[in-house]
Amino acid sequence: MIKLRFLLALAALIASGAALAQQGFSSIEERMTGKEFTDTGLDKLSNEELVALNEWLRSHSVATLDNVNEDYSDTRGFENQAMAGLDDSDVVSTIKGTFSGWTGDTLFELENGMVWKQVETGTFYIPPTDTAVAIIDKGLFSAWRLKVQGYNKTVRVERVE
Repeated sequence: MIKLRFLLALAALIASGAALAQQGFSSIEERMTGKEFTDTGLDKLSNEELVALNEWLRSHSVATLDNVNEDYSDTRGFENQAMAGLDDSDVVSTIKGTFSGWTGDTLFELENGMVWKQVETGTFYIPPTDTAVAIIDKGLFSAWRLKVQGYNKTVRVERVE
């Protein structure tokens, strides 16, 4: 009976959720394994309740482009971000202006509004470019490292804005 109910709920969601899928939204069923879905008790929801839950998730998701919360700000790189368990995925953005490397105390202003500063000594030079793409990833002990796309050299950085 539970499996039938789950299959009916899934079918109803697929039928009624085609528009949601086109907007890049993943339903709760798509995000969870079958075991997770059952362990959390979601398999006990009616079709209507499941559709309502997915609609609520879609409307409250910062990942949907049509519903970006203006109060949301990207906190990756800030010290309190790690404690809050928030997103620590790589930051990828173009460096503003002409970029030719780092010199020991370089500030990296990114097109996405973030500002990072070099926090270790060292220099690195590349031919000046206006299209340098910075990739900043979180390493061991919450240290963030910046590298420029196309080059293997990295530098430890901290977020300042």
